[in-house]
Amino acid sequence: MKKFVCLLFAWLLSVMGSMNAYAAHITDSRNVSNVYGQEQAQLTPGDGEQVSPDQGTPLRVLIVGNSFSRYKTGNITYSVEEPLEELAKLAGHNLEVTTLAHGSSRMTYYAGMHAAHITYYRELMQLLGSQTWDYIILQEHSTSPIERFEDATYPALARLIQIITDLQPTAKPLLYMTHSFSNGTQIKINGVSKQLTIPQMELYLAAAYKTLENRLGVDVVPAGMHMNRANNLYPNIKTLGNDSKHPAYAGYYLVACCFYRKIYGTAPVPQKAFLTNCNLTDQELNYLASVTGDSLTMNKQELRLNVNKTATLSTTPKRYDLTYKSLDTNVATVDEKTGVVTAKAGGYTLIVAETPDGLQALCGVTVNIPPSFPLPYYLAGLGDTIQILPKTNYSNWKWSSNKKSVASVDTSTGVVTINASGRAIITVTNVDNTSIKASYTLYVPFEAPQDLKASSTGNPREGASLGNIKISWDASGGAPSYNIYRSTSKNGTYQKIGTSSSSSYIDKTAAVNKTYYYKVEAKNSYAQCTSPLSKSIRGVILKAPTVKTSITKKKYIRLSWNKNTKASGYVIYRSTKKNSGYKEIARFKSGSKVSYIDKTVKNNKTYYYRIKAFKTLNNKNFYGVRSKKAKVNLKK
Repeated sequence: MKKFVCLLFAWLLSVMGSMNAYAAHITDSRNVSNVYGQEQAQLTPGDGEQVSPDQGTPLRVLIVGNSFSRYKTGNITYSVEEPLEELAKLAGHNLEVTTLAHGSSRMTYYAGMHAAHITYYRELMQLLGSQTWDYIILQEHSTSPIERFEDATYPALARLIQIITDLQPTAKPLLYMTHSFSNGTQIKINGVSKQLTIPQMELYLAAAYKTLENRLGVDVVPAGMHMNRANNLYPNIKTLGNDSKHPAYAGYYLVACCFYRKIYGTAPVPQKAFLTNCNLTDQELNYLASVTGDSLTMNKQELRLNVNKTATLSTTPKRYDLTYKSLDTNVATVDEKTGVVTAKAGGYTLIVAETPDGLQALCGVTVNIPPSFPLPYYLAGLGDTIQILPKTNYSNWKWSSNKKSVASVDTSTGVVTINASGRAIITVTNVDNTSIKASYTLYVPFEAPQDLKASSTGNPREGASLGNIKISWDASGGAPSYNIYRSTSKNGTYQKIGTSSSSSYIDKTAAVNKTYYYKVEAKNSYAQCTSPLSKSIRGVILKAPTVKTSITKKKYIRLSWNKNTKASGYVIYRSTKKNSGYKEIARFKSGSKVSYIDKTVKNNKTYYYRIKAFKTLNNKNFYGVRSKKAKVNLKK
């Protein structure tokens, strides 16, 4: 609806010109025949079957609306109900009409969607539950279909139709298309206030009610269109009251004639003497009743076309004086005389066929928008639930996933549940035409590796300038490999130094006496699935101490070494063999300790010593490169 309301205004003025010109030719409405050339006394059936007079079980009609259904002015109450019952009685029909009307009411009030008017909803529920109805007529506020179609009129009517279906399954709901008016009322179109002429407003209403008819599958009785036509054909008959908004008696009577024809399939044969508060002559009554017999039907109610394709519209009866118009020529154009529609671009518009006096037929035209997704791929996290809908005007879809272990999808709604990291292709296919489909790729990145640990490993050779730092972590579910990054500062630039297919990695390029920071990311063959970098962990390999030895006076062996400012402590190893058998004999938890006297030695033995510095990081000791062997031969 939002699509068409903004499209009407630009071309309505041109339509007004032809209609006003036609009206100007009518000088005395009492002396003209109707537009079909039929004399006013020759009344023809309407769109329903003719019903014989019946004095048995009454036909019950419920009208739900506002002051356009019943209105008190001065001491007189005008309504649709009264003339409708009187016209039926005059023809021998047993008809009972009940009206539920509150001034300025909207369908949201009766649908229970407006807390301040919940009593209106209760009144309607009481009526629906108290007896069986044959017809239920719903009359919306006059401007709501134009101003608030999507957020008020349509949802309220959809709800009411469902309530009627549930509570009154045999009743036939009808929509009462109200008349247009011009009394200075500002009407908001897409939020912008405009003051419309009567024909302009009527066309906005016609477009709105056509959309309602198509969406809801409920017949619209075009009373407003016929009132506009009556104003053109018979300008001397005053259908509107002094406020130029509410109907005069003639207006309510004309609406009653519209519903009479819908119910009984023929126009009423009125007599003033049998009509309450009637201020019209018998001839005027017949003029107005005959207007309701005029109808125009398009050969198509809805068209669906591909871009650049055409279709031809026509009307029943075939008229040579009508004009075709498109409400949005960007979507579809139409030849104003032949009715050939050409699709231009994806979207929706209405094609209107209109006679000079305002008789209308409408056809909705949908120009196909092939399904497509805004982006070629999307990212989602583990445990997420997402829904990405295609841009299209097709409906009736079925969804599928090529890898349910990664992402499963509800086949009817397209709601995707993320199950694991990886890639899945989500496809939507039109049920009615399986060649119409679209898909998007969904990547689920791995979670960043957790619980990183670092430690020194191996036994770097004496005097080596490099050492080994081992990094390990908790595996990211399903990740086949990992990238390892290193930096010399926690918040510095991290460079990739290797890849691992397991949840650990040994850095064999760590220079001694340098502190390194490591981060890890999980990955697979799809770059979009790569995890964020993990939190950092640090590690270090200290330089090997330079060891000096001496023998004390008491025949003890003194060891000394150079201080390493990065060290948290030192470990001393000893063996009586040059290349094996080394055991720890002392450990110092101070980086300032640079000497040690071994008092456990024995004379006439040769001893070999090695020293390692260590650094405590993350509550873990990182051992440095072992020193060169220091040999001491202890003699008597």
